[in-house]
Amino acid sequence: SVFDTYPEQFEDVSYGLGTALPPVSATIINDNASCRWIVPSTTTANWQETDFDDSLWEEGNTGIGYERGVGGITYTELLGTNGNVEAGTFNITGTCYVRIPFSLDGANTVTSLNLRMKYDDGFIAYLNGTLVASANAPENPSFNSLSTNSHSDSAAIIFQDFDITSSIGELNEGDNVLAIQMLNRALDSSDFLMLPELDLEKVDQDGALT
Repeated sequence: SVFDTYPEQFEDVSYGLGTALPPVSATIINDNASCRWIVPSTTTANWQETDFDDSLWEEGNTGIGYERGVGGITYTELLGTNGNVEAGTFNITGTCYVRIPFSLDGANTVTSLNLRMKYDDGFIAYLNGTLVASANAPENPSFNSLSTNSHSDSAAIIFQDFDITSSIGELNEGDNVLAIQMLNRALDSSDFLMLPELDLEKVDQDGALT
């Protein structure tokens, strides 16, 4: 018998061995996600935190950036509604702050978390205020930082995966925020881009994503 001690039997109640349910994948932040952004002109405390008031920031959709070039590889088709930040950044600063809210049910059942980024030239990503991924970022970033290296146009238009499964514990049940500091390589750069996706795997008691 598979049971050392067979449980007491009741009418219309069956017993058996459970089966582990496979995780279900979902994208919880898609491209063209609703966001708020600002080109900071001074230090902004706690802008990465979930409860930060961004009501005065610009509303838009990812991707965020600009494109001044013509021909060859361009980012024009990747920019979302009100996502062009050229007026505030070109020849002014290398940084733009972006906050992307998302809602999550069953945060305690998430088994993997993957941040996918199209970016030019660098970024720092925070999940509910905690740094979870970065590329070409200075060790001590400020409100007007530049990236430490270039990320080619051909590479920038391809999603790069950043496994942030180790940061699952930062997820909140309900309201969450992915906050990203965009970093350009030079003030007079011809282009700028940040386009994220956030994927997860999770299971609930029914084996279905909630």
